[in-house]
Amino acid sequence: MKTIIDWQRQGRKLINSDRHHFFPEAIPREVDYILSGILGLSFTELYLNSEKIVDEEKGREISAALGKRLSGMPLQYILGEIEFFSLPFHVKPGVFIPRPETELLVEHALTKNSDRHHFSAPTILDLCTGSGNIALSIAKNTSYNIIATDISKPSLKVARENAIRLGLSDRVEFLQGDLFEPLKNGDCPFVDCPKFFNLIISNPPYITSREWESLPGEVKYYEPHEALFGGEDGLDFYKRISYDARKFIKARGHLLLEVGPARAVASILKQDGWEDIKIMKDYNNRDRIISCRFF
Repeated sequence: MKTIIDWQRQGRKLINSDRHHFFPEAIPREVDYILSGILGLSFTELYLNSEKIVDEEKGREISAALGKRLSGMPLQYILGEIEFFSLPFHVKPGVFIPRPETELLVEHALTKNSDRHHFSAPTILDLCTGSGNIALSIAKNTSYNIIATDISKPSLKVARENAIRLGLSDRVEFLQGDLFEPLKNGDCPFVDCPKFFNLIISNPPYITSREWESLPGEVKYYEPHEALFGGEDGLDFYKRISYDARKFIKARGHLLLEVGPARAVASILKQDGWEDIKIMKDYNNRDRIISCRFF
């Protein structure tokens, strides 16, 4: 029978000596994440209980998890959960893993509260919702009603589960379809007018063909291709969103996008008649968010 510290030592030794050829990203700290998730202990509790015996069943789970991590499977899939905007989100293979930098998109969406006096019943649309992390984070911090769409059935199943776990299933409606497609028949929850939304928000796929080849193995071989690849130049989804969003946004409403090629996206938006276009940087001083309005 092994103790917690025995598993920590064994796991770190494995990661240091037996990394897969396409997976150089594993770090010893991740052993503690695996132990914490499986044993239900905080990092501090792992340290305070380092001599505690781990039973055989938990030991098998830890061993299997280490094997999956060494093969390249993302830690979030192994543990089944990730924290985003201080909220726990369930994720699993086939569902895009939320990134910390996307929290900035939510932060900017929450600042749009300052414009709420323009609208009697603010309603938001989240495109390419994935696990629902953007929509549900906004819903948790506002009184807004939110509609979220995604083409992926597995992603929407997980998103609905997250809504139930967070107590938000009555405020966020998840619809399956490609971008605006579920809304084009005019049957839209929460609203009954042709210009539906005060805010349209999205973190769409924007990886280019060239970038795809250089992605880490744990991303390229495990996360869903359709949630990452944005076409040869990474602009396919931005072109479609920019064009169609004009039909669904209210006057003076905002379009808020996470971007890869920011200047190119700004050019597309300008050509389609969007105004007040602003590019905002993330905490690493990289262009990350575009905000614009349609008057």
